[in-house]
Amino acid sequence: MQPHNNSLQDFTTALGAEVSNSATMAFNKRYAAITLNRSLLSSTYMEEGIIQVLIDQPVDDAFRHGIVVKCDELDAEDLKTLQEAMLDLDILRTYATALKWMRLFGGAGVLINAGQDTTKPFRIEAIRENTPLAFYAADRWELSYAPAGMGAIDQFYQSATDHPYNYYGHPLHQSNVIKLMGKEPPSLLRGQFGGWGMSELEKIVRSFNQYLKHQSVTFELLDEAKVDVFGIQNFNSQISTKNGAQLTAARIQMAAQIKNYQNALVIDKEDTYEQKQITYSGLAEILTQIRIGLACDLRMPMTKLFGISAAGFNSGEDDIENYDSMVETEIRSKVRPGLLVMLNILCQKVFGYVPEKLTFDWHPLREMSSQEQSVIKTEQLNRATSAFTNGLITSEKAIEIINHDAIFGVELKAEEAMSLEDVTNMLGTDLADEAGKVGRTGRV
Repeated sequence: MQPHNNSLQDFTTALGAEVSNSATMAFNKRYAAITLNRSLLSSTYMEEGIIQVLIDQPVDDAFRHGIVVKCDELDAEDLKTLQEAMLDLDILRTYATALKWMRLFGGAGVLINAGQDTTKPFRIEAIRENTPLAFYAADRWELSYAPAGMGAIDQFYQSATDHPYNYYGHPLHQSNVIKLMGKEPPSLLRGQFGGWGMSELEKIVRSFNQYLKHQSVTFELLDEAKVDVFGIQNFNSQISTKNGAQLTAARIQMAAQIKNYQNALVIDKEDTYEQKQITYSGLAEILTQIRIGLACDLRMPMTKLFGISAAGFNSGEDDIENYDSMVETEIRSKVRPGLLVMLNILCQKVFGYVPEKLTFDWHPLREMSSQEQSVIKTEQLNRATSAFTNGLITSEKAIEIINHDAIFGVELKAEEAMSLEDVTNMLGTDLADEAGKVGRTGRV
């Protein structure tokens, strides 16, 4: 093959080969999963605030307003009693804590302690009103069961035995633990993880290292922001003599001390002095790009991850919408089965039986402002009164709708009919006239 005489052509050819070469990807990737490094994950979570935010924030937001238990078999008083029992046992906080350990370590569990033999299958029908009941959050390492000679649990071992967990030396039957798994790893690594999932930190190792490197470089530059340069006559000759280095250092130290305390510098006439200062241009832009990359890896907006307000004309609404979608899919959609198990156990203790159609709903993630709430309540009120004035519903039904939507701070009573004057004061003259016409025509 003839050599290329064009250096630009040589460069582009080499660049294309580098980009298309699979060895380039292999060179930039690691082969050690940090999910298996318990001490590194623990210390990083403890020391780095940003790691605590990315682990805790989505879970805290998902559980921020709690849940609304729904069941046709339970009346309002029973539901209130169940909510109080949930608060007494603190099951939501326990479950949220287990979810945080799942995100950090790749797996966790909620232990059920109902005074039964944990080496035997859990029996929910044995729970009574006076039965002691408690739930504990534990990470995957607290539940790991490693027989002698096994450095990592085989992915099929847990399903091959009734006692796959060992909590500080206490074997646990699998029915006594509500298992929470992180994102499932590829099959090549699944056996190494012992049947558990991946840590959320796996996907941000590269971008988080960039963030740490930027911080380290910044602090190093701050230490060397101002450098004093002394030009000493016959410097090389002096330091080559006996005690010359010590005497020269003492000379410079004294000059620096005089400058610090007296804001003046006294040096030999033949010596020179200058001060060099390092500029920081470009560091802020680099940090911004690193933060953007980190936020993209986590699917979290910078307003949540770093507490930075939206820039420019962006209100941040789109970022929050995307983040709320992530919380719904990554957190809320995966916790329903485990929470229902805890609710069923709680119902067995409180009521003596497990309702067949017990479920729950989440409160909306987004908090509306007082102005937005006022607009919605006004629209709900207008719809109810419009249906009443058009003869579509009775006044009793309109009041029932108003009470259901909690439009007013007090509950209205159907027997306390409003007069036309009251309607005028509340809705305005035009709508009240329409109500009068309906009344005169005899329509309800």
